[in-house]
Amino acid sequence: MLKRLLICILIMNSGIFAFGQVGERFFQAQGLYSICPPYLWEIEALTGRPTTVFREPGQEFPTEIVIVYSIQPPRLTIEEGWRNFQLILSSDSSYRSISTVNFITDTGLNGIKHIYTRQGRDNILRCVLYMFIAPGGHSINIECEALAQYEDKYDEILDESVATLEIR
Repeated sequence: MLKRLLICILIMNSGIFAFGQVGERFFQAQGLYSICPPYLWEIEALTGRPTTVFREPGQEFPTEIVIVYSIQPPRLTIEEGWRNFQLILSSDSSYRSISTVNFITDTGLNGIKHIYTRQGRDNILRCVLYMFIAPGGHSINIECEALAQYEDKYDEILDESVATLEIR
């Protein structure tokens, strides 16, 4: 009985029950956006650039979420940005589209969610891309890469996290 109790405590403290929850709000240093990353994920804000990386800790091949905010506004619509991105993706012979749907954040920002696979350096990767055009024409791309073997393991927490995106 004591052994089972200790195992339950260990599991609860390991963060397994935290999977599927978002953590505290992260504010990008230049004040361009804020977002709630997945609970307990490591945060790396790249100095001098409006790029942020969230990394799931404790993996040999870490699952990452990369947020890139384009400072120089291309003044594109979401449709034009999506067409440009499709041209880039189609040049990769390993690219395989899985699905594309509209995505709306909690604050009403409209975007696109695209799921695809591609060949990484040593592994097949399953990628989830969220693309938004912020007011003023700035593009915001949020992309998660995970080993394809995980299939849709991260989809729910990604949607929950990206839905918290707020543009300043």
